[in-house]
Amino acid sequence: MEITRQTPPPDENLSPDSGNLTARFARGADQMMALLKTLGGARTPPCNPSFLYFRQLTPEARHKVITMLETTLGVCTEMMAEKSNPKNGGVLAWRVLKKMGFQPLSDAFQSYSEGDIVEIYNHHHQMVFASLNVFDSCSYTLEDLYCRPWIELWERDPKITALLFEKAIYVTSPECHETLFLNIPAHQVRETSSHEMLRGSVSPKIFSPVINERGDKGFLSINQVCEAAVSTGRSPQQDQTP
Repeated sequence: MEITRQTPPPDENLSPDSGNLTARFARGADQMMALLKTLGGARTPPCNPSFLYFRQLTPEARHKVITMLETTLGVCTEMMAEKSNPKNGGVLAWRVLKKMGFQPLSDAFQSYSEGDIVEIYNHHHQMVFASLNVFDSCSYTLEDLYCRPWIELWERDPKITALLFEKAIYVTSPECHETLFLNIPAHQVRETSSHEMLRGSVSPKIFSPVINERGDKGFLSINQVCEAAVSTGRSPQQDQTP
């Protein structure tokens, strides 16, 4: 499967910034960066101030991105006030899902182990939640992660990419009502257009559908980290970014 590279549109093709959502997203991103710095270990770079990827989303999609980011920040703050560690990805993901009105399946976290990466994606295959250890092994900006589909952010064996994409399509379909235990062996994953072009090894464990009362559907993803991410060099695309 060929991975499509997404190019931000020119400013004149962007829809109006209703309610100054870009500024709100920027504040949320700054707050998340500050939180990650407090907890230590994150290698997430700051967002590009143009926020072109965010601004090309529909107003509805922008609202949803902001809501999920602010909800994650709120739950992290609650956990820290309770002397609980927000780096516990399973607990953080569960609490964010419940806060947003999503009902995970009873076996969704059955295979979770400490250190696993937990993510939630919408039906457009864009991330709406990530456990905080994602930012220890990823050099994409928060805007990249929240506003671009996963299939263009990472490269892996084309057969595995095709299989994962097929499973992701199915798990967000009306026909899927069960957790998919993937049993995909560890394999190399490479960032395609990030600051450090990191490479590491993961083993996808599960995709599990989540849905709320409004009918919004997405899926929970859990990956085992098998090899820590290492830098392979700065992306030429990033060097050209204004």
